[in-house]
Amino acid sequence: MTKMVTMSSPNKGPDLDSPPKSQNLLKNPSSELCRFTDPEVDQFYTRFPPNTIFRAFDSSAKGDCVSSTWVCFPAALFQTGYSYPTQCFFTLTGLSYSQAMPMLWRLLYTFERLIRYEGLSFGLSELANLYNLVSHVSPRFLFKAKPQNPLPLLKTTKNDTNWRNQFFFIMRDTIPLGNTLPKKWVLKGAQKSSSKSVSKFDLGNIDSLISPRSLKKELARGPSTTEPKTVGTRSKTCSKRKKPSDNTDDSFQVERHFHEVITEGFVHLQVIHEKKLAEVEQKVSNLCAAATAKDKRISQLEKEINGLEKKIMVAEIESNKVELEAAEEAKVCVARTFLQARIKMAEEAMDPAFDRSS
Repeated sequence: MTKMVTMSSPNKGPDLDSPPKSQNLLKNPSSELCRFTDPEVDQFYTRFPPNTIFRAFDSSAKGDCVSSTWVCFPAALFQTGYSYPTQCFFTLTGLSYSQAMPMLWRLLYTFERLIRYEGLSFGLSELANLYNLVSHVSPRFLFKAKPQNPLPLLKTTKNDTNWRNQFFFIMRDTIPLGNTLPKKWVLKGAQKSSSKSVSKFDLGNIDSLISPRSLKKELARGPSTTEPKTVGTRSKTCSKRKKPSDNTDDSFQVERHFHEVITEGFVHLQVIHEKKLAEVEQKVSNLCAAATAKDKRISQLEKEINGLEKKIMVAEIESNKVELEAAEEAKVCVARTFLQARIKMAEEAMDPAFDRSS
């Protein structure tokens, strides 16, 4: 128990006096058993402070397990890009990390990037004007755009698979503020009587912001003039919409400002993207031109090498021809000399005056 969990020594902490126990809140608990093994958890070690102790993989653990010793974390939180600690939003709402659906993480992460890099002044009061925090069947929550508003952010929803089976546990005492994290799920407004019911979690009374940077901006400009509007479920017998309140114009102004900032940010990103794309295309074009020139040079060198080989072959043939001709000429000279000597000997033998004694 005294061992520290580090990247070089990824030891798991043993079960202590309070192992995680299910709250019996899941509709199909057998389909939400943990399938996130220790090797898969290893990739998130750097997202936590040093000395953090991870609980060993337990295939019998369920997504709604809670404990006074261990905290359940969904893998979707860190797959989105977060590191611990994060999100004062969850401190303000009292939600457990494991109650948030992946869409909620993506939306908050996108807003935080816009706040940090695009200077968007946006807080929970604006968030409450645009979204309802709702839960379906089990008390897991996501953001749903209010009916009278267009979608502020597109493509934040997708068909996530297996996310209910991807979670792990951290010892509370080994992480900052671990003992302050919830020890049970928030059930406020949860309706279990109908599988199609949607419960809404009121965000209107939260005046803090998603990030410290936005909090400073909000405090500097004073109290927000936009009061969050709580939208209730309309009766089936009611066919007419309620008359908008006086703050509807303010809500639309917030939305318009929000959309203008978003549009400006996307235009800026598009310009940067197009510039980088043009640079990449230019580099690719230069590389293609260099490759073409290189191929031409290689082809030219191959032709020159073939020409030199032919010249060398011709020179060798000429040299061999000269040597052969010299050898033949030498043979002819020897044969001529030998024949002349034989002719002379024959002539002398036929001459009666030739003195054979000499």
